[in-house]
Amino acid sequence: MDVTAHSSRGVKNFIRKIIDKTDPKHTKLLGVWTRSLHFMMPCVSLVCALVGPKWLVKVTIALFAMIVGLYLYLGGCILTWLEKKLCREDVNIADWLLVVLGHETCSNNRNVITLFFFPFYFMFVVFLYCYRFL
Repeated sequence: MDVTAHSSRGVKNFIRKIIDKTDPKHTKLLGVWTRSLHFMMPCVSLVCALVGPKWLVKVTIALFAMIVGLYLYLGGCILTWLEKKLCREDVNIADWLLVVLGHETCSNNRNVITLFFFPFYFMFVVFLYCYRFL
C-alpha cells in the first residue's frame, strides 16, 4: 500500500469523524463558510502581497507553500473535499474558468487547471515580494 495514500486517508478520516460529530443543522453553514474562505483566499493573498507589510507577505508565501504541499500530499485540495462533504454539492473554485474555456467541470479538468495555475500564481506572489522588499 502506498504510504501517502494511507496517510491522506487518515487525515480525511480524522476530518470525517469531526464532521460526523457536528450537528447536521450546522454542516451546511460550515460548508458555506469553508467555500467562502476557499474562494477568497487567492484574492486576499494577492492583496497581502501587493500592499501588506513584509512579515505578512512572508506568512502568505509560507501558507501558500503549505497549501500546495497539502494539495500534492493529499492528491487534491482538502478545502474542496471538505466543501463537498459539508455542502453535498459539487462546486469548485476552478469551475468558472472551465466554463469560460468551454471545458467540462469534472475532477480531472479541475486538477489540470489548478496544477497549471499554481506555479504561475506562486511565482507572481514571490516576484511581488522580491520587487517590493529585496
